[in-house]
Amino acid sequence: MNINDFEQGTNIKKRVFANIVSHKLKEKGYNIEFNHIIGIINILFEEMIKKLFKNNKFVIGGFGKFIFKKMPSRDYFNFQTNKVEKSVGNKLLRFKLEDNLRFKLINNLNIEKTFNEEINEKNE
Repeated sequence: MNINDFEQGTNIKKRVFANIVSHKLKEKGYNIEFNHIIGIINILFEEMIKKLFKNNKFVIGGFGKFIFKKMPSRDYFNFQTNKVEKSVGNKLLRFKLEDNLRFKLINNLNIEKTFNEEINEKNE
């Protein structure tokens, strides 16, 4: 695996994330043990999850917020019983970008260029 393979990834495992952090720290001249980096990442994610379940919201200043939202129950047709039943309202995790960051992304994002590159890569 090459570190550059994950530069644009958005969904990576903790160990891969720790490898990237370790690599970046070594580039800057810091030599921190890999297990220590994994420990810090684990603590970070545990604290995020605790706050999310406690407050139903977790805010990262200057970036955005995660919101744990209770969805309303809905009616659905159960084919096994041939009756309309009510589903249990589940909780759903949403993410909302901070307005300043969202506006910067919208103003600086060239959608045509982005999608044209993806289409060209698939055709090759």
